[in-house]
Amino acid sequence: MSKIIVDPDHDIVFRLDGYDLLVSSKVLSLASPVFEAMFKPHFKEGVEHHLQLGEPLIIPLPEDDLEATTLFCQITHHRSRDLPRTPSPLCLENLAIFCNKYICAGSVVSYGTLWIQKHSGSRSLEDLSRLLLLAYVLDLPESFATVLREMLLLKSGLFTSLWVVDNHPVTHGDLLGI
Repeated sequence: MSKIIVDPDHDIVFRLDGYDLLVSSKVLSLASPVFEAMFKPHFKEGVEHHLQLGEPLIIPLPEDDLEATTLFCQITHHRSRDLPRTPSPLCLENLAIFCNKYICAGSVVSYGTLWIQKHSGSRSLEDLSRLLLLAYVLDLPESFATVLREMLLLKSGLFTSLWVVDNHPVTHGDLLGI
């Protein structure tokens, strides 16, 4: 198993896609109420028992994207030097899904705004749809409006759907209301 060390003093190991992601339960608990609840003693993932044994808790995350999960953990652990300057739109879509799942959008708002700006001028409706999803999940109305404006300028004809966003599980239905 390859290791990605986000916190050398880790007490949690996220296992996904053949990698062990070494992180801190305290940091993740502060960033996400879902992780906070997950790490309490009454959950099977409770950290206390494992800490008493002197071993980190291993938590498989088979449904989560490795790149997006790593990105989130680097942000919350203040490992900005390890962050990519411009993650791909697909990675940002997966980050939006991760943030929605773990209710942790507030932790990545600043980076999300920056990364959406860096992708400004994209010539792909697919990429712009992914950025629109991120802006939606992070509740960034100005970024949302900017990306949507770029999409409208690129698209000819009627908008009957927004590739990634329309009926996406994260958006809970038809975002355009069409």
